[in-house]
Amino acid sequence: QGYLSFMRFNFFLSIFSVVGWLGVSVNQVQAYTTSASYSVHLISLPDLPTSTSSQVSVPQSVRDLWRWKDSALGNGQDFFVSRPRALKSLISLLLGQTFFHPASTHDENNDNLVCWSIDECAILSNCARMEIYLVCTQSTIVSATENHDAKKMNYYTSPKAVLSSILASQLEHYRISNNKHPHMSFITTSLSEILDLPGLIPTDNLPIPPEHMVREIQENLQEIIGIEPITRHLCLVSCGMAPRPNRPNRPVHFRPFSSRDAHILLQLKRTLEVAVGHRIQRILQSSLSAGKAARDVRVVPQLRPLLSGDCSTVQATAAAAAMELVIEPEVKRCKSSLFASERSFEIQQLRQRCEAYVIQAKGDLNNTEARALRKLLHAPTVALREGKDVSEDDVFKSVQKMLSEARSSSRKIFSHDNN
Repeated sequence: QGYLSFMRFNFFLSIFSVVGWLGVSVNQVQAYTTSASYSVHLISLPDLPTSTSSQVSVPQSVRDLWRWKDSALGNGQDFFVSRPRALKSLISLLLGQTFFHPASTHDENNDNLVCWSIDECAILSNCARMEIYLVCTQSTIVSATENHDAKKMNYYTSPKAVLSSILASQLEHYRISNNKHPHMSFITTSLSEILDLPGLIPTDNLPIPPEHMVREIQENLQEIIGIEPITRHLCLVSCGMAPRPNRPNRPVHFRPFSSRDAHILLQLKRTLEVAVGHRIQRILQSSLSAGKAARDVRVVPQLRPLLSGDCSTVQATAAAAAMELVIEPEVKRCKSSLFASERSFEIQQLRQRCEAYVIQAKGDLNNTEARALRKLLHAPTVALREGKDVSEDDVFKSVQKMLSEARSSSRKIFSHDNN
């Protein structure tokens, strides 16, 4: 019975994994074609089979990338030593990078490109995984003429392409340094296990990596796109319920009272401390909340039998309860919070633009026109809060009509008083 419960739990996790990866293929198109002003990406190192007899072939560059990660960002075994200096250096290389994507994937005659920039970043690196969380925002649209000129140049087409190039440069620097100074490399590696040394992630004078290395890394990096699947994945990580890329063949055990598994919460706190961007920080905060709640018997009563020891018969039941009572509600809260935050900003921007329009038209925001403007903006504000699209052109036309009617009414009153 315990074995069957365990198998049901792993099947349950696999279903969420499939949903997450299906979200990649669906959201990857939506991320660049909808009116959304930003997209959220999780890019991670691929699974690393530990068995030499595994049928999965992993390129040497990817295996070396795991070694570089352990050397530069830590292997997760240094429980009380974080790597804020190294993480900040790698984050600085990613922030501000741009890539181009077709403005429309449905119209073959539309050659315009949308320029996206990486504005937010966080990196989770431990013994089991290296995951880079990115928020990309739209900046400009490149016309067909400029696109023709741009095609003559090398430019990135996705955040994965940006990251692959940066990681390949770091890996090439790591290889060159090890070949030139093997003894110093051993000393540096030993010291980096206990110290956050400067220069572990160089940011200047990086070598140009071979094209085949960049291509191999890009082809093997894994990617999830979308707030919901990324938040769910990170909540699973914080609860100790996510598969481990460094041990892909090992089954997942939910051990909420294991101090070893709970160490992920400390690692996530360190990740949050150096994360850049309010959206990324909000997702990390949600994962921390989920990780704490999933270990609280007051939130998940099904955990109580586990306090007496390792009860395999109730482990799957407790994991399913944590998924239902903690993870899924937290995913919805995070998504709603980010959505409300974006809509609040849009509402504020719309009001400011309308007020500026009234002032430019020599209107008065202190009297009746101010009250009329607030009344006029009520419907668009409600629509934005409900997630509906609002045409600014239509709003400005309504404002112009309001000003015209207000002035016409003022002239009639003034003419009547003079008579």
